[in-house]
Amino acid sequence: MILIWGTTRYGRTEEVPSLFYVVTQFGHLWFLPLFPLGSYLLLEGHNDAEGNPKGIQIPFSCKSFLLGWLRAATLLGAIILGIAGFAERKGPSGSTLMIAAASLAACLWLTYSKTCRRASYTRAVELGRFLGMNRKGMILLDLQFGRLNEEQAAELAEKAEEADLAEEQRRVESRDHQLRQYQDRRDKHLRSTSLPARIGNAPRGGRSPAHLQYEFRVTRMEGYLHVRLFGDNHRETIAKCLQQVHKVCQNTQCPNVLVEQNLEGAGMEMGEIFGIVEEASTIVWPVIRKIAFVDVNPRHDLQGMTFKETTAVNQGVNVHIFATLQDGQNWLVQQLNPRQEKL
Repeated sequence: MILIWGTTRYGRTEEVPSLFYVVTQFGHLWFLPLFPLGSYLLLEGHNDAEGNPKGIQIPFSCKSFLLGWLRAATLLGAIILGIAGFAERKGPSGSTLMIAAASLAACLWLTYSKTCRRASYTRAVELGRFLGMNRKGMILLDLQFGRLNEEQAAELAEKAEEADLAEEQRRVESRDHQLRQYQDRRDKHLRSTSLPARIGNAPRGGRSPAHLQYEFRVTRMEGYLHVRLFGDNHRETIAKCLQQVHKVCQNTQCPNVLVEQNLEGAGMEMGEIFGIVEEASTIVWPVIRKIAFVDVNPRHDLQGMTFKETTAVNQGVNVHIFATLQDGQNWLVQQLNPRQEKL
């Protein structure tokens, strides 16, 4: 004996022509609905890639459930009674066949009558809200139920479209406002942590602090921090930068720094730069233990110094000044991997 079982949808009801309808998913045996699994609101004429109607699950519909059962029961009753009426030995039984016909008529009425198939206006509005229908969708409902004529519906649809565009514009402006607030909070946070930040420095040579500014950027590398310094070439700029380097290293617990300086203006004597770095190194130890210092501005005269020469070690802080960024990176990598020989 072959058993045919599975799930299928019965109880189509609460239709709004050309828009949607409600069904109930049943577990079936030989396509006879047995137990309900849930109710669904399906869109008319919208199918997925497999040809199944698209829709959403909604709260359980007792009407759809009862219609699914009653239609199947009356159809099955009509078939059984019809066979029984013609199978009697004395000839067809009129009373049995009349009951079978009544059962078939009941099945047809339950299936095709507007009372059983169509949704009321109130129920249609409720189902439309489940779908998230906009103003134009609600106008289509009013048109289907004769509450509007086509001319009125077209006029209201035009106004609804304008209102939807205005609402969308408000949503966009609201998102932009929230984004600006987020960016302001982020920039405020970055300014408070100086990553990155533009900070006024102490005056030098009669210039005001507003003219002594620099940009300070930090990138976390493997084993060290890469600090980029841009701005005016002044002693105060470098000194202020080193203070911030100390703060960043303390926060990140990274004691190794590569400082890439690209400052505008006349170059300082490298001895003066080294004096600043060496003086700062006595303050920042033990937070910072290794500093590779590189001036990448080609207009600054390095005055023939030997840049791979190891400078004095102050309280455990190893400070080196290099001519190129690659040299500084190589030195830091070699310090982090002392057993690795340079090729």
